[in-house]
Amino acid sequence: MAWAGYFTFGGIEIINVARTEAYAEHAGLGWFKSVWRNQALPLILDETYTSPLMDDDTPWVDPDMLASYDFYGAYPLDVTGIENSTVTATIVESTKDGGVIQRPRHATKTIVFSAVLVGGSEAAVEHGMRWLTTVLNQCGCLDPRRHGGGLCGGQILEYLSSEPAVDLNYTTGSAISTRTIVDGGTPAAPGATKVDGLTPVRTGAQLVNGGDPEIRLSVETAPTFDLTECLPEYLRSMHKVTCTTGPTVTAKMPISTGGAAWTVEWTVVAGDPNRYAYPQPIVVGFLDPTVPVPYPGDQVPPGAVWDATGYKTTDPSCPVVVYRPLWDPDCELLVAPPAVPTINPTCFDFPASFTRRTFTLPKQDIALWWGTVPIITIHTPSVRVQNLRFRFFEDDDSDFDPDDPCNPEGDLVFSYLPGNSIVTFDGVTHQIYADVPGYGRSRADSVVTDSKGGPFSWPELSCGCAYVVTVDMEMTQVVPVIDLTLVKKAC
Repeated sequence: MAWAGYFTFGGIEIINVARTEAYAEHAGLGWFKSVWRNQALPLILDETYTSPLMDDDTPWVDPDMLASYDFYGAYPLDVTGIENSTVTATIVESTKDGGVIQRPRHATKTIVFSAVLVGGSEAAVEHGMRWLTTVLNQCGCLDPRRHGGGLCGGQILEYLSSEPAVDLNYTTGSAISTRTIVDGGTPAAPGATKVDGLTPVRTGAQLVNGGDPEIRLSVETAPTFDLTECLPEYLRSMHKVTCTTGPTVTAKMPISTGGAAWTVEWTVVAGDPNRYAYPQPIVVGFLDPTVPVPYPGDQVPPGAVWDATGYKTTDPSCPVVVYRPLWDPDCELLVAPPAVPTINPTCFDFPASFTRRTFTLPKQDIALWWGTVPIITIHTPSVRVQNLRFRFFEDDDSDFDPDDPCNPEGDLVFSYLPGNSIVTFDGVTHQIYADVPGYGRSRADSVVTDSKGGPFSWPELSCGCAYVVTVDMEMTQVVPVIDLTLVKKAC
């Protein structure tokens, strides 16, 4: 389920119950009653909240608007729609019994927010309302024409999958001192030296030098924990999100003891209805000669195997399945349907022989019930790269051998990549772009096809299977450096 206590829109925090509760308590708003009281949220975000007047990175504070310091945030009442499935299927009824159900599709997802704007005055809440409207409607400095984060099709909505919890029963920063007495004046004391009265290195009866006890102190520091490492486990995101209604004020509630509260509602629609988990780097620095282990932290996870040297090979001979109707050759009553349009690019020619390098995606990195999509980042050398192919093959028995070499889950060919560039194939946003020095960022969809030069399909890995990823190139080309990140998604 989605937790209503924390949301960001386009990277800007719009709901944070811990922040609002701390600010209202600091301001002495007696009428405000905290509901959530979650102590873990500030810890996993590595933030502290005292007052908008403090250095709290409060998102709505404007130094030119004094009323902004008396606004304490949007406190959630209800958030609905995130967990709902949007699957629909069109039904075509037959003239006789039954009908045909077309392929199910995932429609857009509608999410409705209800919150109360809390402030120390009407002017403060009015400022909060204008700020929230600006963020959700991408106005002012957030206008997509002026802001680099304004992507076509909407923004990213981030939230937590459930209310966060951490174990706070640990010791922080306390020093434990122990002392060891060296040569305490008895033969059994630690530090006694074997001497014979002449030199320390000559053997002889164990004697005590008779000196005063020597005290050595050692300090042990209790372990500390980076609680921000807990955040990725909770963090979820939705993409191509746009505010379609509001925010709209549904009621204004002035408080006789001071302060103000407005209830508001707004609706956002996600163009991509899938919910994505936090990206997990799986392969880092593959084909980089300075990287001995192409997995994070130089740790080889169970089931991970790679071959950066490669070997010469060709594609297997795979049968071509063609479904044709059966008809009487002496009575041709069947009218053949129009042929499917084909593409025969003259500038695309993947080599018959190539060098294949491989690495595996262990099964523990592939979700069992969720889908898992890849993000591939290619760091090209100083020269351009041509005919670079990626394929994803199921390897259910984890033997480093594709289960079906004729049916890859993904078949991607980059026909051309400029030198000294970073090219990203993003399976989450369905975007391909290249960052080229001196030219900025360019869309790169036009240089990616399948092995036949036709349209490719976005790979989606599933069912908890291991996968073998093959990287095929012309044998004479300089290799790029490759990173691969996996993102789990639920539809």
